[in-house]
Order: sequence, then structure tokens, then C-alpha cells
Amino acid sequence: TLQTPQPPQTLQTPQPPQTPQTLQTLQTPQTLQTARQRFSKVRDLLNEEHPAHFYHELFKSLQAWLSARLELRPAQLNDADVSKILLARGATPLQVQSLLSVWYSCEQALYGAQAHADQMEPTWLLAEQAVEALERALK
Repeated sequence: TLQTPQPPQTLQTPQPPQTPQTLQTLQTPQTLQTARQRFSKVRDLLNEEHPAHFYHELFKSLQAWLSARLELRPAQLNDADVSKILLARGATPLQVQSLLSVWYSCEQALYGAQAHADQMEPTWLLAEQAVEALERALK
């Protein structure tokens, strides 16, 4: 019988498991700085006539900031987990509600086809105030 030649086996370097220490090294100050810069750039989108793009970028920049600031994985970026963590780290219920208000506005704009250009600036101002307040409050 003919045997099919087997490809040569290559040695792969085993990757170390991700421990809390290695996960912590992924959350560097550079990551947080990048998230803050991305958030700041959303302001530039206020002058564009593309509300869906604005809300998409605002939502993604909030998620990036929350992920970096709270050291969360993407699976943890849901309103219930984020609320609990923010409150546990010293945010007030009002600060959390302000952030969630922006979060829900973005979701409605993106998934409910309710992206209105006339609400972009008020949403941005609320987002900016919420993030600034949370930066001061979080431990």
C-alpha cells in the first residue's frame, strides 16, 4: 500500500499561559493614553455630516477607554459589569448613569437607526463630562 508522506513536524515554542501578571502587563499606561487620544479625536467628527460614523467612533472610543482604565476584557464590556466595577471603584451612581446615557445613545444610533446629527454635540458634551468626572472619581 502507498502511504502518503507526512509533512515534517516543526517544533513550536510553547506560549506561557496568561496569568494575572501577564494580563496586567498588557494594560500599560500607553494603552490608556491611546484610548484617551482616540476619545479626544471623536470631537473632530462633530463637523462631519455622518452621524452614524460619529456614534460608532464614540462608542468604540468609550469601550477602549473603559477597557484600558478598568482593565477589562471585551467580554466584560457590558453595562451591568461596567456599572458594578465603576461603583466599586468609587464612581457615584450619577456618574455611572451619565456614562450609561451616552452608551445607550450610541447603541440606539447604531442599532436602532436613530443617529441624528442634531444630537451629536449634546451627546459628545455629556460623554466628555462623564469621562472627566470618572477620571477624577476612580481609584
